[in-house]
Amino acid sequence: MQDKLIRVESGIPADLIVGDLIDVTGAKAAAPGDIAYVVVEPAKAGSKAFIVASPEHTILALVGVEFGSLDKSFAQAQLATLGFTFTDYDTVALRTT
Repeated sequence: MQDKLIRVESGIPADLIVGDLIDVTGAKAAAPGDIAYVVVEPAKAGSKAFIVASPEHTILALVGVEFGSLDKSFAQAQLATLGFTFTDYDTVALRTT
C-alpha cells in the first residue's frame, strides 16, 4: 500500500493540504527533525485521522512537497532518513536497483 491512515487522539490543529510535512500529532512540522509524515489527502482541522504517504512505496516529487519555512535541504534529509526517495519532473526513469 502506498498510503497509510494515521489516527490521533485529539483533532489535528489546522487544515492540511497534499504535500504538507507534519509531526506525529498531525501538526505542521516546526523543524526538519519533527517531520514524521507527508500528507497525501487534504484533512480539515479537528479531524482525528489523516492519510499519509508510505515511504516504502512512494517516490516524492520535490515540487509537490510543501516545505513552508523549513530549510529544504534539511527537510529532504529527514525525509530520506524516513525512507523516502525523490524525483523531479526532468527525471525520465525510475531507479530500479
